[in-house]
Amino acid sequence: GSTNPQLTEQGRANVFRVIGRDDTQGIVAGNHLADRWGDKKVAILHDSTTYGKGLADETRKQLNKRGVTEAVYDAYTPGKDDYSAEVAALQAAGIAVLYVGGYHAEVALIVRAARDRGYAVQIISGDALATEEFALIAGPAAEGTLFTFSADPRRNPEAAPVVERFRAENFEPAGYTLLSYAAVQVWAQAVEKAGSLEPQAVIA
Repeated sequence: GSTNPQLTEQGRANVFRVIGRDDTQGIVAGNHLADRWGDKKVAILHDSTTYGKGLADETRKQLNKRGVTEAVYDAYTPGKDDYSAEVAALQAAGIAVLYVGGYHAEVALIVRAARDRGYAVQIISGDALATEEFALIAGPAAEGTLFTFSADPRRNPEAAPVVERFRAENFEPAGYTLLSYAAVQVWAQAVEKAGSLEPQAVIA
């Protein structure tokens, strides 16, 4: 699924979004940064992907709207196995708070690199961190990392029967599980209503 705002602003009749948009995450993150650390040196990094840069840009936009200018805005190279050089540069610049627009693997390595240096920078990111892999890669260093994510859908009373069925199969429907389930439900209901699997009939 995509959280990029542009996806649903192109007038496409066959796109249905069942998850929040990056601009909403950016507003929440930007406001939290301004409210909590508006007097600190803030850095914003991104991985140059549509997702990561989109989050970083929306967060930056809201932060600037609140009258706070970031000390650093830069890109990092995704896919590396060591971000100690990038982290060292941020530490030397006196950055107190770091927002990272990117995916869980790289953010986890950035978090680890910071903690390995004894660098207590507050790290914030987006919903890509809502996965067990982030905690597995970051290890104990993950403690204290903040990220934006929609309210836990498992707490929605309407989802209770589905959650129970998942748990009966020894599967915990965390992260995007129920959102993915909802996306399939949208498609299935459209197919049922159309009485056909033909794409144009389902869209209509």
